[in-house]
Amino acid sequence: MKTSIGDGISTGLAALKSNPVAYIVGCLIVGVGCSIPLVNLAVGGPLYLGYIRMVAKGQRGQPVELNDIFEPLKTSFGPAWVASFIGFAVVLVAYLPFMMLMFVLPRMAGLISFPMSLVGIAAGFFVMTYMSHLAVRGTYDWKKTLQETLDFLKTDTAGRLIYLFVLMLVGGVGVIACGVGYLVTLPIGMAGIVAGIGREIGALEAAAPAPAAPAQPAV
Repeated sequence: MKTSIGDGISTGLAALKSNPVAYIVGCLIVGVGCSIPLVNLAVGGPLYLGYIRMVAKGQRGQPVELNDIFEPLKTSFGPAWVASFIGFAVVLVAYLPFMMLMFVLPRMAGLISFPMSLVGIAAGFFVMTYMSHLAVRGTYDWKKTLQETLDFLKTDTAGRLIYLFVLMLVGGVGVIACGVGYLVTLPIGMAGIVAGIGREIGALEAAAPAPAAPAQPAV
């Protein structure tokens, strides 16, 4: 990884300090929305993607605001929903064999739980990487992004997985500490992940300024 774990955490802290209201309240909005099954199914994916896009926007040095979270809902709901759904569908497919085994052979639940947890961790890596690619690329092309995500995880696999794992732990430590603490730690971890992935694929450059108008000759 071009970004060290320490740099990733520092980046996350700097992002949170730059606009704590947007990051914390935004995290609360997405968390509440995704905790309600029907709301999660309807708009959870686009909301989550909108939040990560807001984080990516901040990493480009652009001002962020809460309204950024709702941008996919307002401008490109259909493509945003499909693109985000694909990421979570991959997780469902990964879990399906284990769910079938537990249904057919419930006594094996204890044996299955450990490999299921490993699959869960791997699925978390995949979804976070996939959604970050969508965010930093600014695209809804899920087919291309799916391939980019797989290629990303195939290269420097150990280093990238360790980076993702530690930053995901940083993001989740607030839950362990005091439950609602995730509102502070999750933005830190997420900003670190988005920054790390964005730098790896060279997709966090700020938009180039418009060229200056040619100077008018003096009369």
